[in-house]
Amino acid sequence: MRSVIAAFSPAERACAGAELVKIALGLPAWRSAKSLMLFSPLPDEPPIGELLNRSIAGGKITCLPRYDPQSRTYGAAIVTDPDKDLRKARYGILEPADSCANLPLNQLDLVFVPGVAFAPGGARLGRGRGFYDRLLTMVNGEKIGIGFSQQLLSKIPTEPHDARVSAILTPHDSWNLRTAERS
Repeated sequence: MRSVIAAFSPAERACAGAELVKIALGLPAWRSAKSLMLFSPLPDEPPIGELLNRSIAGGKITCLPRYDPQSRTYGAAIVTDPDKDLRKARYGILEPADSCANLPLNQLDLVFVPGVAFAPGGARLGRGRGFYDRLLTMVNGEKIGIGFSQQLLSKIPTEPHDARVSAILTPHDSWNLRTAERS
């Protein structure tokens, strides 16, 4: 899967990212969310950074994951100004600075979740460290996997501790897994 994603041209990535942003902004879960958590895309993840700006501009409590070395887990930290609030941290990921306030994970209405691959039943293949699996168990809100269309597979390996997403969003398709609706 990583080699498939690595083969995308910058133009293909940009086009897919723009389509994902457009689709995400039209979701009922986006419109109704008062608090949400996005992710800072790595080079092999969809470029959805525009959602951060749109969320803040829309008055939503907007969070990104921040690593806590004490607990060795990620939590949600509030971002109000990306230019001032973000710094490069663990694994080269942009994270909120220590000065950004935390938001309890159970107060998030919506979380967009990256992955290496997804399957229609809500299965998600991450990067193998279980950070999102542990984080998602604390989230009561909607959990939407977001990726390139090529990352949606008919089946992926899972283990009992793997957290599932409630919907999957790709540039060409989206699935609400609670209602089994495809749009």
